[in-house]
Amino acid sequence: MKKWYFKFFLLILCVSLESSCKKLVEDKKRDLLVEAMTKGSWHVETFQEGPVNITNEFKGYNFQFHSNGAVEGVIDSLVSEGTWTSDVQNYSITSNFPLATGPLKKLNGTWKITDTKADYVAAEMNNAQAKNLLHLRKNP
Repeated sequence: MKKWYFKFFLLILCVSLESSCKKLVEDKKRDLLVEAMTKGSWHVETFQEGPVNITNEFKGYNFQFHSNGAVEGVIDSLVSEGTWTSDVQNYSITSNFPLATGPLKKLNGTWKITDTKADYVAAEMNNAQAKNLLHLRKNP
């Protein structure tokens, strides 16, 4: 009878540890993503709306991501405030500039990350019209 309890205890312990380890790994991935995004400012290197390259609409904008989920789009002295969240499980970032006009409103939505390096993020988002492609580059 004691063997059964011991085996059950080991099983519960293993499941708990596996679950804890998974959460720890997910938390570490999220922390690394947040750290990468929040250190330094970014600019739009390329933005393609379906087959049309509209990168020039973002010329002069810089973006600062904050660990509290805030993001600012800055051009000259005009600051547009928004929010961002990361989802490491789905490898995506969701951004929202609720009061944005012009090109910034085109950033609203969930972006699937397709490639990333320390100073570069490539992402795509499908919408009703087409697939949008976004390449962000960290400012030197």
